[in-house]
Amino acid sequence: MELESLKRMPCTLISSRDQQNTEQDYFQNTLGFGGKFLFAENLEEGRLMVAGNRGFLPIESAGTLPPAGTAIKRLPIVQNGRQLQRNYCVFWLKEQTNYYIEEFAAILRKLLTPEGTQKEN
Repeated sequence: MELESLKRMPCTLISSRDQQNTEQDYFQNTLGFGGKFLFAENLEEGRLMVAGNRGFLPIESAGTLPPAGTAIKRLPIVQNGRQLQRNYCVFWLKEQTNYYIEEFAAILRKLLTPEGTQKEN
């Protein structure tokens, strides 16, 4: 689904009340989503809104998600012919590195990269 065509449909974001403005700003100004925004407090509520034909719900494929059900279809979002992608970075002070931080970074790397092989700089 082309990002430009989604601008005519409401975008549902999962967010607590105090983070709604931050989430909307990120999706509008960083990712380029336009149009109207609706908010759900959790994934189940967001999926119910989609099943009720109240717009679309952008979900990332990182990690594991419960099955979406038969009323919802997952489609990749494309912009200028390329699938939309988010970059994640993990930072910590080099002098404070320890076993737990290194293990946490390794778990995140495996979770967020297809091969789990990207190295930190």
